[in-house]
Amino acid sequence: MKITRRQLRRIIREGLTEGTLYVTQGPYGPNIEDDQGKGITIGTMVAELFDAGDDDIFQAPQGVDPRARDTIINKWEQLHPHNPIDGWDPDVFEDYYNVDLDRVIRLYARLRNHNIEETPLELDEGA
Repeated sequence: MKITRRQLRRIIREGLTEGTLYVTQGPYGPNIEDDQGKGITIGTMVAELFDAGDDDIFQAPQGVDPRARDTIINKWEQLHPHNPIDGWDPDVFEDYYNVDLDRVIRLYARLRNHNIEETPLELDEGA
């Protein structure tokens, strides 16, 4: 049996994957969990992307907006430690800092070698 280059690349890529991010789009923004069910906030993702030098997370050409990046970093430094960035609501990033939340999730998944799996929103019928 012969393996094509395409199949070999897929096998290698799957072998390098370290986990999966489960993303549920809700009324208050995305809810993201890892394989262990641990929640990951957009703020945590933004902080890790900035630390890795990846700042193309904005709703701008090529995702780069140095002014918005500097505004986030300045506000983060001003509020830290009383209000760390990982506690910020997702809509704050989207509404006030022009952050593309889908792009953040994709870049974070790439940084961590994770797959992304969209999960449906489950509504409580008893409420």
